[in-house]
Amino acid sequence: MQKVKSLELNLSVLEEYIKELNRRQGDVLPELDKELSRISLLLEKSKTEIKNLMEWKEIMDKGIIDLESWKAVVSSRVDALVRENIMMRLDVEKVVDELKGLENKEFAVLAVSFCFACLAILKLASMQILTFSRSSHHSDKLCQTSRGWILILVSSSMIIFIALL
Repeated sequence: MQKVKSLELNLSVLEEYIKELNRRQGDVLPELDKELSRISLLLEKSKTEIKNLMEWKEIMDKGIIDLESWKAVVSSRVDALVRENIMMRLDVEKVVDELKGLENKEFAVLAVSFCFACLAILKLASMQILTFSRSSHHSDKLCQTSRGWILILVSSSMIIFIALL
């Protein structure tokens, strides 16, 4: 019987202990429940932020792809412009070379025309001096030859005048 009393006593102590544990855990469980709710709320916020970040990443990836495509188009256009610029430079160099050649030819024409004009002036001047110093029966012959020299002088003068314009 003593064992039964001892068992009853142990049972009542155990009962008290279980009640005390339940009470303690009852105090802890609401705290755990609050903590769990707070963590769950933080988890939902994190999920929302991750979802927003993923959407932002997709938008940025699309933007980067668009930017790279635009860069490729611009790069190809710049390359085309560079090639066109090189071709234009070659054309300009060719035109400059041709212009130098034409200037040299123009100078040669001016020099030859100037020489002919000077020669015609000298010939006409010498013929005039001879006309005054000699008799008049040679004047018809000199007049015919002077027309050719006058024509050379006029032609050379016109060529010089046109070339200098």
